[in-house]
Amino acid sequence: MRFSLLLVIPVILNCAGEHGRRTSGESAPQFAVPFDSLVGSIQPPAPPDYKTLGGMLLDGPDTTRWGMELLVRDSIRYLTLDSLDHYSNGKPNWRVVAATALPPLGPKEEFVWVDCAFDGKSDASIATLGVWRDTTLTQIRYAVRPHVPSRRFELLPSERVSCDVERDRS
Repeated sequence: MRFSLLLVIPVILNCAGEHGRRTSGESAPQFAVPFDSLVGSIQPPAPPDYKTLGGMLLDGPDTTRWGMELLVRDSIRYLTLDSLDHYSNGKPNWRVVAATALPPLGPKEEFVWVDCAFDGKSDASIATLGVWRDTTLTQIRYAVRPHVPSRRFELLPSERVSCDVERDRS
């Protein structure tokens, strides 16, 4: 009996280690600085002194539960990761579970989301700062996307992010 238990424990530990193991060359995600004063707020409406500029449902296995919103206050843009888990008087509301402030825009820079990809794979949730040249975002200096499992925003290496818009949308 003791021998069989000793055999099972290493197998369990080995399986648990495989589940969370990253492939070679893949680094652990880096996260954006959180902006905690928005966390816990219920929307709509936007918190006092904030204006909503847009939002989206996130793609994934539970698309009805997670969303992202862009807010602005005093010319500073904030991204929020929202969970549809709060109901008031029978109406659904979004609860902010994570927020981050975006860096100020530089000369000729624009905030872009929806039209971006990471390592060539389209991901509408990527938010970037960069300069448009024709239909391509260049000089990307900041890129972030929501990381639902950790309830934080993941910083992305800007050299692996691309943003293009079709000519009929420009």
